[in-house]
Amino acid sequence: MKNVLKLAHLLLCLLVFFVFAVATNGMGAEPLQADENYKSTIDEVELTGKLTAETFSGAKGKTGREIMLNLAAPVNVDKDETHGPTKNVSKIQVALFNGRIKSRIRKLINKKVRIKGILFYGNRPSHHTVVLMDVKDVARAGR
Repeated sequence: MKNVLKLAHLLLCLLVFFVFAVATNGMGAEPLQADENYKSTIDEVELTGKLTAETFSGAKGKTGREIMLNLAAPVNVDKDETHGPTKNVSKIQVALFNGRIKSRIRKLINKKVRIKGILFYGNRPSHHTVVLMDVKDVARAGR
């Protein structure tokens, strides 16, 4: 019985440590600079660049239009479980999972923007860049 209680106590301590580590992640950290590495699928990052729309040919002759962020300065993206690390990323495909963001971003094509989101590596035929961004917010950058 004592061993079970010790194990339960150890698991509880590990859980508290994990929750604390997640809750304080990034608190007081300096903003990432363009020459630093960005984490994929972990950190929400803010990048600047110009949005463009590009047309791609898909399966069975279908064409599709994708929105790209052409970065003001290249970035490095750390490895994940199956990809990377990737250096000097200058173009990122924008993944639009939020309808509100989708309508806002379409109005900003061919404009300079500040865009916040989570980077991830492409893993589907519809992914046309090595790194993509799940967009959380977008705003026009200073002119």
